Amino acid sequence: MKKFSFFLAWVLALAFLCSTGHAQFLGQLNTAKTFESGEYNVGAYLGAYEDAIALFGQFRAGISDYLDFGLKLGVLDFQWNHPVSGWEQSDAGVIFGGDLKYRLLETELRDPLDLSLGMLFEYSSPKEDWNSFSLGASLIVSKDFNLQSKNTISPYGRLNIRGERAEWEHPWWKGEHSDTDLEAGFTFGADLQIKEAWHFVGELQVDEFFGFLAGISYYIY
Repeated sequence: MKKFSFFLAWVLALAFLCSTGHAQFLGQLNTAKTFESGEYNVGAYLGAYEDAIALFGQFRAGISDYLDFGLKLGVLDFQWNHPVSGWEQSDAGVIFGGDLKYRLLETELRDPLDLSLGMLFEYSSPKEDWNSFSLGASLIVSKDFNLQSKNTISPYGRLNIRGERAEWEHPWWKGEHSDTDLEAGFTFGADLQIKEAWHFVGELQVDEFFGFLAGISYYIY
């Protein structure tokens, strides 16, 4: 337990030292629990941010008792101000991401909460002359609470630390430009079981672009 406390303190310290020059848009949208082999989850989500809107789907599947993976694919509509005219413009493009998640603690074994470590990537290209790719690690915590309706609500949080590279073409200087940074972001949300296999999820993203994501998912056991 002392080793874990030291590790968590180190991760949090590193997060505050990181810059937040860019952002991720696909969020977490699941708890620290992992799906077992033969279990699946599909969902549809909407993300609203300061200068963007994302519409995407997710597919998750279990690999083993403590390891699962997820894939997300959708469209990102990004609003920006033209550097010459100053007029607001909007461009839409593809956004794609994925993650692996390994569970370290589980409440079924009388641990105080569920905790997982993950690896994730995300690629977005809302404009023809701009794209961004990120690769990093995440720490996810969650805990289930039973409601009087016999359904379950599961608050969760995620710390995401990643390296991110953005490439673009400047309107005045010809040629491709790029920027690489170490970034950090936080996500806070909750998963609500509304029927046996149907879940509603909503979360707040604290990153370069503040945003709110919400959607519905279906569990296949």
